[in-house]
Amino acid sequence: MIEMSKKTKWICGIGVVVLLAALLSMCGGSDESSGSNEQQQNESREMAASTLKLKGSHASLFKVEEPYLLRLVQTPEDGWQVQAKVNFIKAKDFDDKKYQAALDRGNPKLIDDFDVELDLLYYNKTDFSTLLVKETGESEDITFHTWDYENLSYDEAKKIYDKTSGFVISDLTLEELKKEDVMKSATKSIFDDDDVKELKDAAETAGKILEAEKDLLNALF
Repeated sequence: MIEMSKKTKWICGIGVVVLLAALLSMCGGSDESSGSNEQQQNESREMAASTLKLKGSHASLFKVEEPYLLRLVQTPEDGWQVQAKVNFIKAKDFDDKKYQAALDRGNPKLIDDFDVELDLLYYNKTDFSTLLVKETGESEDITFHTWDYENLSYDEAKKIYDKTSGFVISDLTLEELKKEDVMKSATKSIFDDDDVKELKDAAETAGKILEAEKDLLNALF
């Protein structure tokens, strides 16, 4: 049996220690990576209605009375979004003879404690059209989210989510009806007027009387 020299034993010992350290480092790195992935999860929290500001010529058409939901969400495409889900109430009617039931100019954005813009948000504009044709007092849930094209990483979205302390929607202004739509509306209003209906009914009655008299004369002669 070959006996190892002290120097050889010392070298082998160092090799074993280095190998064990490398293995432990790999295991530790794997656990850390796993823990990091586990931390990347959807989150949500309620925001007081008072932190949502509505601005613009027609902002008074809407009101928000309940807390809205702020969410950090992973999309099916593996990107991350910050979302705000808000229940809007139709506070009053608008002049449908002058304006369209559409809100194309809304400019929603998330802000921090110092009113600094964190990110612009996107929303489906037909949702406001749905709300505008409802009765006063009825409501509609509308969801806003960071733009798809940004394809935010978890860290980027998380930073926005954590810093958000408010939500502002500015330039809430309805689109005016086009001239041809105004003319159609005016024409429709004229023909729907009660006085005009009475005149039309009277004309139809007079026509029927004349027809009856004509038939009677033909029968006599």
